[in-house]
Amino acid sequence: MFDILKTIGEVLIALFIIRYLIQRYNTLGRIREPVRRALADISTYKAQREATLHHLYIIAEQFSQRESNTLTQASLANMSRQSASFQALAAAYPELKSNQTYLSLMDGVEALEARIQTSRQEYNQAVSNYQTLRSQIPYCFLAPLFGFKPAEYNQKETDIDVSPAVIEMPPAEPAPKPIEAPVTPMKEVSPAPIYHCPKCQSEIHQLKGKFGPYWRCENVKCKADFTDDDGKPVIRRCPDCGTGYLHKRTLARKDYWTCSNYPQCKAKYPVDTEILTETASMED
Repeated sequence: MFDILKTIGEVLIALFIIRYLIQRYNTLGRIREPVRRALADISTYKAQREATLHHLYIIAEQFSQRESNTLTQASLANMSRQSASFQALAAAYPELKSNQTYLSLMDGVEALEARIQTSRQEYNQAVSNYQTLRSQIPYCFLAPLFGFKPAEYNQKETDIDVSPAVIEMPPAEPAPKPIEAPVTPMKEVSPAPIYHCPKCQSEIHQLKGKFGPYWRCENVKCKADFTDDDGKPVIRRCPDCGTGYLHKRTLARKDYWTCSNYPQCKAKYPVDTEILTETASMED
C-alpha cells in the first residue's frame, strides 16, 4: 500500500513539474512574439521605402534625360538615394518640383519613414518587456534551456544619413541650343493605392506573415487584420453579429471564414460558401 501511494505521489509531482515548465515556456513565447512582429513590420516598411526611392530616382533620371540637363545628371551621379537628397533636388529644380507624381512619392517616403520610427518604438518597447521577463527568476534559468535568446534594441539607422543633402549650384551658363531630336515623353509612375480601416479609418498596410501576406491597421490601438486577395484587402462583414469582419483561417487543414469578434461571435463558414455580405471597397 505504501509503495502504491509513493508511486502516485511521484507521478503527481512529475505532472506538476511538466505543467509548470509548459506554463513558463508559453509565457516566454507570448512575450517574445511582439518582438518578432515589430521587427517584421520594420523590415516591410524599409523595403517599401527603398522601392519608393527607386521610383523617385527613375523620375529624376528621366527628367534629366528629357531636359538634357547635365547639371541634374551630375547631381544624380553624386547623390545618395535618401529622401533628403530628393527634397534638395526638387528645391533646386522647379520643373522637377512641379511633377505631381514626384511630389506624391516624396509624401509616401515621408509617411513610410514615420511608420518606421513608430515600429522601431514598438519594437524597443517589446524588447524591454521581453528582456525584463527574461532577467527574472525562474525565466533567467529557463530561457536559455528553452532556446529563448536575448533580444537587442533597435538603434537609430547608421546606414542612413539624416542630414539634408547639399547640392551645389554652379554659375549660370548660357542656355543650350534646342535639340531637334524627338523627345520621349516621361512616363508617370502611379502611386500605390491607399486603403483605410473600416473600424477607425486609419490607413492599413500589407505585411508578410508566416502564412503569407495580410493587411493590418497602422493604429496601434486598433491593429485590425484583414485577409489579402491578390494584393488588395478583403472586407466582409460577419452576417451573424453584424459588427465583426470575416478572416480566412486554416483549421484542421481546411480554409474557413471566421469572425474577428471571436470568442463573442463563433461564426465559421467554409471558404467556398457564397456569403451575401457587405463588401467594402477601401481604395481611395
